Amino acid sequence: MVVKNPCKLCGGLYYCQNPPRRKSSKNISHSFSFTMASRSKCRHVPTDQLESVVKEICADDDSGDEIMIPELNEVDSDNSTVIDNDPQDSNHEHLATTSAVPDTPISWTYGDIVPIIVPFTSSSGIKIDITHKMHPFSWIKFFLDDDLVTHITTETNRYAHQHFNTHELAPHSRELNYKYVTSDEIWTYLGIVFMTGIDKRPEIEDYWSTRPLFHTPWYGQKMSLRRFQQISKFLHFADNDARPADCEDRLYKVRPIIDSLVGKFRNTYIPEKEIAIDEGMIAWKGRLIFRVYMPDKPDKYGIKAYLVCESTSGYIWNFEIYCGKSRPIKELVVDLLGPQLLDKGYHLYQDNYYNSVELCETLLQRNTYVCGTFRMDRGAPKELKNDVKNLKKGESVFSRKGQVLVQVWRDKRDVKLISTLHTAKIVESAKTNRKGEKICRP
Repeated sequence: MVVKNPCKLCGGLYYCQNPPRRKSSKNISHSFSFTMASRSKCRHVPTDQLESVVKEICADDDSGDEIMIPELNEVDSDNSTVIDNDPQDSNHEHLATTSAVPDTPISWTYGDIVPIIVPFTSSSGIKIDITHKMHPFSWIKFFLDDDLVTHITTETNRYAHQHFNTHELAPHSRELNYKYVTSDEIWTYLGIVFMTGIDKRPEIEDYWSTRPLFHTPWYGQKMSLRRFQQISKFLHFADNDARPADCEDRLYKVRPIIDSLVGKFRNTYIPEKEIAIDEGMIAWKGRLIFRVYMPDKPDKYGIKAYLVCESTSGYIWNFEIYCGKSRPIKELVVDLLGPQLLDKGYHLYQDNYYNSVELCETLLQRNTYVCGTFRMDRGAPKELKNDVKNLKKGESVFSRKGQVLVQVWRDKRDVKLISTLHTAKIVESAKTNRKGEKICRP
């Protein structure tokens, strides 16, 4: 039997093969919509071709069901249409110049469509002047520039001055001979700090040790141990006296460094079309109120950061430090992408911590497409949750809400996916099972 259903993309009518045996619109497991997304609108089967199309659909149907041609008074007779005989074909990429999310509310359906994908319009690539024979230090200065080092120098000297004005020094204190730091010394200090991350030793003093086992003349040639310790004591990045009384920013003392680095990351390079959001760890085992433990990360203890990265290179384009207070996921993702990446046709890949139906619909309105794993309690329809219970290995069920696809594929366990980029088509992968058979997957 073939009946008409409203198109979930544009509100028009499409024709559904093998609808449910009961009146309810739920649990349609084999629906097939003849709808093709072309530019900014859907095209449907024209009225004068409907009967021949229905007969062609049911030519191989031996179920004995009656073919019912619905009344066509709701179909625009002037609507010339093109039929996509394989709406699940991943090779079809239809381009649109407007958002794929309609203004009218839409509901879940078991029919599949080809998503509308707008062209990628961002001017990706390196945005600074470079040469192939640049010295490594010149690359570092793209991110740690002279302005930032001057700021560190100023705040370090300011804090040392504040300390001397509020503390009474002992007669033999080493701080009596303290000299204000210069920008060149800050560059040298940072170079030594970077080197200690490569050449790891039990104690700071071991880098200046003269014992044969530890002796490395380079450290003493660049800076004395006493001067290194003095700078470490007074190293500062923000003015303590300028902090507002009601400031709740736990990163206030390093906020200028974070803002500077994020600005440099975003202005130096624009990522390609495929990007990803995930958590990263800054290793730290000291005392810190927002230190976290993440057992799945290589560095299990440290400071968590939300990262926006280019998928092909791993380049960190933006990041935000987690300070112990969670933000709404939708707000976090939209802020991480920002106006530079939204409305440009980016393809965003992320895991089930971030993905939800609501977020996908929000990003669709900004011409940003999402793919990744999914938690069923983030907006999946109840009917799909019930269908999952009867799945066998290798089988898949899905449901659509406009361009938002939620699909569950059973392998050794259920793999739950959400996408605004793909169809529900099952394809052969390069992997085989023990019998040598190709493994099919979404």
